[in-house]
Amino acid sequence: MSWRARPCREPWPSACSSMSRAGACARPPPRVPVPACPEPRDEVEMSRAEPRSVLEPPLEAYLDELRVGRRLSANTVDAYARDLKDYLAFASRHGVASWDQATPTLVDAYFAHLLERGLSGRTVARRRAALRGFHAHRARQTGTEADPLAGLPPPRRERRLPHALSVEDVERLLAQPEGDAPLALRDRALLELAYGSGLRVSELVGLERERLALAGLAVTVSGKGSKERTIPFGRSALRALREYLERARPLLCRSERQGRVFVNARGGPLSRMGFWKILARHATAAGLGTRVHPHALRHSFATHLLQGGADLRVVQELLGHASVATTAIYTHLDHRATRGETMRRVRKQAVLWAGAVVCLVLPVAAWAESTVVLPRPGQVGVGLQGGYGLLLDSGNLGDTFGGGPTFTVRLRYRMRFERGVGLSFESQRMDAREEPGTFVVGDETTVEPTKLSVTVSGIDLYQMFATRTKTVKMLSVGAGLTQTRAKLNNGDTQVTPGPVGNGRILNIGDGPYLSVGAGLERFFFHTWAYDLSLRYLAVFRDGKLNNDLQIALGAIVYAEY
Repeated sequence: MSWRARPCREPWPSACSSMSRAGACARPPPRVPVPACPEPRDEVEMSRAEPRSVLEPPLEAYLDELRVGRRLSANTVDAYARDLKDYLAFASRHGVASWDQATPTLVDAYFAHLLERGLSGRTVARRRAALRGFHAHRARQTGTEADPLAGLPPPRRERRLPHALSVEDVERLLAQPEGDAPLALRDRALLELAYGSGLRVSELVGLERERLALAGLAVTVSGKGSKERTIPFGRSALRALREYLERARPLLCRSERQGRVFVNARGGPLSRMGFWKILARHATAAGLGTRVHPHALRHSFATHLLQGGADLRVVQELLGHASVATTAIYTHLDHRATRGETMRRVRKQAVLWAGAVVCLVLPVAAWAESTVVLPRPGQVGVGLQGGYGLLLDSGNLGDTFGGGPTFTVRLRYRMRFERGVGLSFESQRMDAREEPGTFVVGDETTVEPTKLSVTVSGIDLYQMFATRTKTVKMLSVGAGLTQTRAKLNNGDTQVTPGPVGNGRILNIGDGPYLSVGAGLERFFFHTWAYDLSLRYLAVFRDGKLNNDLQIALGAIVYAEY
């Protein structure tokens, strides 16, 4: 955007193609004479009630350099003009009379003001680039004016991946323009060419008829920096373009002077905002909602090419990127889509395998349960269990040691009246709560143990319930002896009855225990059963009570005789 006057548009889009074949105008002229159209002024000129600010000519000179010297596109110059216009307004409000008064403090305040307005990081970075270019231009022109952005650190650019649609979403979007109405044919050709060639929106709506080669399935455009490139497109786009150019465009635009390929409903050139409205309408109809933006089809074009195995350099040429690093960002989209597809494939395979296992296990389990033979009084079972034990933080063992794994061997004898008796041999290993731990032996000597091993041997009495079913419940009480042994981590302590070295084992005493618990046997094959137990052990050492909770799961098999 510049501050120069723009040319006035006619009161009507066109005079209907000048004259019809009969020589009469298709639209009658207005009866009231139309006054001369005044030259429109942009917002800066319209808001100037006072004399022209001395801050504006340097900005206009910089925009002229961009337009003429660097030959940037009109869209780029307009974007720089909007950014610098906002900067000019901010500087004027803060009393800047000339650009040599611009300081790093002013620039910092401006960037903070942008962030307070909620502008995105990409917008702030673009404004920063416009300001940096302008002040560098001023420094070159004057030779004395300092650049207030020269000492500022570079901004941290937020890394946002472009949003690409899936192939299924693109197909749904392209299928939306239905029917043979002129606007429907135009929309179909517009979307097909946008996805089939990956053109920028400005390149797409500014495409001239002479640049479109239907026979060669290619289109030539002038991109950023006035660089021309030729992009091929597919047969789907070719069919849509032919239908539009032969059947729809002559009805929308009867003027031979209109050189644009895509026109609006009045026959004028289609604008970027017009394309965005068309895309948004069809995206909503396809159920895509706000996920589609003006460059979504361009991003999808590049991503799908890379997913199909296209070379990165080829995609760079098709997109018109000056640097391959710009194109490389689409490889992240490709990798993300590949990871997503891999995870979906893994989840699908996991579901299939789980289904196969279930289909295999259920019949086997049903067959195994049909072979169950319930034990009778007088039968003996042998079981193995593994589990976890936890010493509560109390007593002369629990204040030093915590929990650890347990391993148990059980013998269980079935008696009459749903009773039983058994023997249990258990080993439990517990870690010290802190490293190193402190443990008192006798009245004086202290050692530093790291682990405690507890061996439990005892007898258990059971009261069973529902012994003629496959699920047997039971309560138990028991008593026996425990032997505790500590593994030490130092080699300096000497205690009776013998020496203790680094990593040696010290017998720290025996003691009785009492237990209560509950259990469950679930028979699943012949005389085999799952054996689940939960027990509380009251372990006595040196006359002090230690509380041990255990849970264990295993299997038990009853001998047949």
